Amino acid sequence: MTGEDLVVAATCGESEEVGRLLAAGVSPDAPGDDGGTALYWAAVQGYAAIVRTLLAAGADPGKESGAEDEGLPLCAAACCGHLDAVTALLDRGADAAPAGGHSPLDAARELAGRDAEAEVRARAGAYASPGARIEVRRERSEGGDVRVVAEVRDEAGELRSEHFLGTGHAEIVHLLKSRLPGPPDGHPAG
Repeated sequence: MTGEDLVVAATCGESEEVGRLLAAGVSPDAPGDDGGTALYWAAVQGYAAIVRTLLAAGADPGKESGAEDEGLPLCAAACCGHLDAVTALLDRGADAAPAGGHSPLDAARELAGRDAEAEVRARAGAYASPGARIEVRRERSEGGDVRVVAEVRDEAGELRSEHFLGTGHAEIVHLLKSRLPGPPDGHPAG
């Protein structure tokens, strides 16, 4: 049992397996083979219950995921529009205004007000081969958040990839602003 096992279970939404691995002694911050963390990937996927489980087991909400192009779990959840995961991270000490780089507020603002269906369809289209079909639907995540899912299917109808985006960006912007130090608009005084 390794960090990679924990990352895979968290990425796939396998709550029971995450619990079993943690109970068996796998560190909640153990990196996967590429340096990524289970907390980061649970946040990306919007698995708020797994985020809470990992945090309760001692995962550090301020630890960056070490794989290429990854970062803080809070930024990932905010960018992906997962309000429940953002709330869980903030409630366990994630910094709403981390130093340097792209902030969670910036990440949420980028997509707030955009057409989530058009955005996820475009993302899926970037991975679709000629002749593929893209089907878009809305569904509720395990935490109750609504997310838009685009499935890419080949000519035979076989699922080739799935892309999704939560719809909680506007609510996340308001939540993050309320957790920032200083004036309520989220900008430092001065």
